[in-house]
Order: sequence, then structure tokens, then C-alpha cells
Amino acid sequence: MVLRNYRKDGSPFWNDLYISPVLNERGELTHFVGVQNDISEEIRYQDELSFNASHDVLTGLPNRTLLEDRLRQGSQISQRYQRSLAVMFIDLDGFKPINDSMGHHFGDQVLLEVARRMSAQVRPGDTVARMGGDEFIVLLPDLAREEDVLQVAERLLADIARPYRVEGIDLHVTASIGITLSDGLLEQPMQLIQQADLAMYKAKQEGRNHYQWFTNDLNQRVGERVMLRNELQKAIENQDFTLYYQPQVDSRSGRVIGLEALLRWEHPSKGFISPALFVPIAEDTGQIIPLSQWVLDTACRQIKELYEQGMTGPSVAVNISAVHFQRSNFVDSISAMLSKHSLDAELLELEITETVLLHNAERAIDTLHQLKRLGMV
Repeated sequence: MVLRNYRKDGSPFWNDLYISPVLNERGELTHFVGVQNDISEEIRYQDELSFNASHDVLTGLPNRTLLEDRLRQGSQISQRYQRSLAVMFIDLDGFKPINDSMGHHFGDQVLLEVARRMSAQVRPGDTVARMGGDEFIVLLPDLAREEDVLQVAERLLADIARPYRVEGIDLHVTASIGITLSDGLLEQPMQLIQQADLAMYKAKQEGRNHYQWFTNDLNQRVGERVMLRNELQKAIENQDFTLYYQPQVDSRSGRVIGLEALLRWEHPSKGFISPALFVPIAEDTGQIIPLSQWVLDTACRQIKELYEQGMTGPSVAVNISAVHFQRSNFVDSISAMLSKHSLDAELLELEITETVLLHNAERAIDTLHQLKRLGMV
């Protein structure tokens, strides 16, 4: 048997006790012999393994395994007592640059403090879990009123946004929160995590550092977005795009001073799809790179054909995605495209937005200087 015992100084320890009967020559029980071993270290190791199996090693918060169990329990409580269950999916804004520029030590310290602050803002029966990376889940079971979750969300946003001082340096992150509610009747409670995740992405898209609710309408739009992404990939592979050229006219003289290449996608069943819909998806998924390469290749080829037919004067402007511009091989790809079509650099104009300067201004300026050396204005 395993017993908890105490040493003379009062400190507890665990021992494994074996008791064996001792018989005399007539087979009569005369006494017992007990042997005990201190197994405190073994018990500690087993407890540590059990804890690590259900908790995040860095923060000590419940991990996904324990969260699923708590979520099932919370759903049962909500159903039994007709109370609301809230799930919040929390993703940190601006955390990746800390990890990338300052190292994982600084990032880990921020995550530890975020976990501490979040745990301090919820009730004893609530759950704060870490899903991995900078993603957290807050589970609020047994809510009397649905709107009570808003008070928690606002406290979390305010507390997470306070500066983090690590080794004398102030670091700043905020959070985007997605919220979903349940009455406990959902057959698969883990779907609540997916719903809150969708709502969190909506909060990211609408400016970050705030919260958004999950709705069925949001779910439908996200589903349409996934389908559009798949169809966009097929369109890229089949090159189902067209470039339209819009003249740029000097309002005073009426003279055409340039042309702007406009990307158009005519879907076989949905008709023309606005670039405002598919370009952001392409940027999020990395599809913007092959798409931009197609636009540049097509524009350079068609410009060359026009000039060989006698057109002279205006250059052609092509919009460049910030994602493409920030690639390390961007200038080389432009140079290769000009060489491929034997096109003079001054005939191609690249249009970029000021957002390219926000991430790495020094690198962006160097890229612009390299483009100027190619002969581009």
C-alpha cells in the first residue's frame, strides 16, 4: 500500500509499505514484518507526467486535451441548468515581430505574463487554456446573462494591452478576440472553438485590439472565402485572367500620358469577380506571387507587342502587391521579366502603396533604389 507519512521535521513524504505475516514452525501467525520504501521522487515524477499531459509546459495553463474535457463539462452544465456557455478565442496582435526580432526568450516572457493577466481576470470556475503559439481560449461556463461575457472581454483587452517590461525593455502587444455562445445543445462542443476562431479573424480584419461575435452569416462568408480560394488556385493554374488597360489622361491637355493595367477574372459561372474580393485572399494565401508574376509577364509581353506595332509614348503601370514587393528576389524577378521580353525599363511603371514602408522602411527604400538603377522611374 502507498501511504503518506511525515518526517521528524514535519515534511511529508510518500512510502510504499509491504507487510508480510510471519508463521512459526506450527504454522501459527506470530507477528508481521513491514518494509517501506520512500517513493516520493517516483510519485513526483508521475504527477509531473500527468500534469504535462494536460497542461501547457511554458505557461502551466490547461492545454487542448484538458480544454476539451472542460468544454464537455461546461456544455453539460449549460444544458442541465439552462445557462449560457461562452467561448473566447484570443490571438495576440504584434507578437510575431517580438519573437522574430528579439528572440524566443523575450516572447516566452510575454506569453507567461499574458497567461498570468488573463487568469487574474476570470472566475475560479472558468478556464484559460493555451492552444499553442500566441493563441489562447477562455471558457466561461454557467453564465446567467449572455452579455456578461462582454465585461470579461473588455477587461482582457485592456489588461493584455498594458506594456510588458522584459529585461528593462517595454514591449507592446494587443489581442483580437472572437466570441461564441452556446446553450450546451451542440453535439460536438469543439465546434465552438472553430466558431470563436472565425469570429477572431473577423476582429483581425476590422482593425485588431477588439472583439467580434460569431454569427451564422460570418460562417457562410468564410465558407465562401474557402471555395473562392480553391477556385482562384485553379484560375491561376489555367491562367484564366485578363488584363484591361485604362488610359491615364492629362486633364489639362487631354493627352494620354500612360496606361494602367487592370487585372480581371471572369469566373465561368459567377461572372466577373471583383479584385477587391480575390486579391486580399491571394495575399493571405501566398497565391499573390504567381498571380503577380502572370500580370507582369503578360503586361511586358503586350507592351512589347504594342510598341512593335508602332505605339510610342506612354508607359504602362502595373500594381504591385506589398507581399510581392517585400520578397527578397523581387528586383531580380523584375529584371528577369524585362530581359525576357527585351523591354526597356522606362516603359514599365510599378505602382506600390505606402504600406510597403510600414514593415521594413530601410529595406523598402533600398529596393526602390535598386529599381531606379534598372532604369525605372
